[in-house]
Amino acid sequence: MKSLFAFAAGTRAPLWHAALTLSVLLAGCQDAPPPPVAPHAEIVPAAPSTGGQGQIVFESSRSNAAPDLYTLDLATGRTQRLTRDRVSDMDPAWSPDGQRIAFTTSRGLGRHVYVMSATGEGLTRVSTTTAPNSQPSWSPDGTKLLYTTQGGGSGDIVLALADGSGTLAILAGNPAADFDPAWSPTSYNGVKFAFTSMRDNGSGDIYTYDDSQTPNVRRLTVGGARQPAWSPDGTKIAYVVWHGRGFDVFVTNADGTGTPTNLTKSSADNEMPAWSSDGKKIAFVSNRDGKHHLYTMNPDGSGVARLTRGGDSDSAPSWKP
Repeated sequence: MKSLFAFAAGTRAPLWHAALTLSVLLAGCQDAPPPPVAPHAEIVPAAPSTGGQGQIVFESSRSNAAPDLYTLDLATGRTQRLTRDRVSDMDPAWSPDGQRIAFTTSRGLGRHVYVMSATGEGLTRVSTTTAPNSQPSWSPDGTKLLYTTQGGGSGDIVLALADGSGTLAILAGNPAADFDPAWSPTSYNGVKFAFTSMRDNGSGDIYTYDDSQTPNVRRLTVGGARQPAWSPDGTKIAYVVWHGRGFDVFVTNADGTGTPTNLTKSSADNEMPAWSSDGKKIAFVSNRDGKHHLYTMNPDGSGVARLTRGGDSDSAPSWKP
């Protein structure tokens, strides 16, 4: 049976994207110097503005066989290409100050987490392990990153300095796979994040890690879920659930109280939720109109609007703060 919760080499990508999983580093190999990011961008057509403000960074293969990173301006409905590589650039995450973008790339040898400027210039490697790395998530102060590292068929969540100067710790360690880290936007003191783990459920569920609590890991969902995304005020977590024919986006209270709400209620695939900085919109990926494209909706699931169009798939939205 088709399952959303296949680990898929530790990427945050939806199931259709699993074919882009990259090869594991060979033992004893050294990384080649990465090619530079293009210092200019290409303007390509996008959907007309559907309201809302700000920018979204996302991955798309619209101009390349492998995905590159683009930004979408919601006021004008135009997209701007940030990276130009023959390899995959994925998993973009905008820094809290809006000046940098962390992302996963296969440039060089292997798969690593890098940081670049929000205009696509400059490049700093953050991940240091020889295993494949992916899924960066920023600390609220912009000084650190969480990311997933995969090895031996499992996964761990790594805490590292965002300037590339070092790895600090492996968190929420468990023999089962831990992935999809999402740092709490209100966790300025200590480390608090949501993540997906297979420690109690072979198909995965959402957990929270809080280094100020004992125990520091708590289970939030039961029955299968992944891809957690915090609301800006830290009170809600959106996530994705398999419903038998596709995937739906749910939202629940971050403290585990109340009843989760299905926001999409669709027979299509609806994945990869991302909140706007004001909490008034949730961007997500859906194939309800054929190809996977970006959409937005209100936090109660109403007001669905399509953002991107074209023949290629768009995914992994991250809203500029």
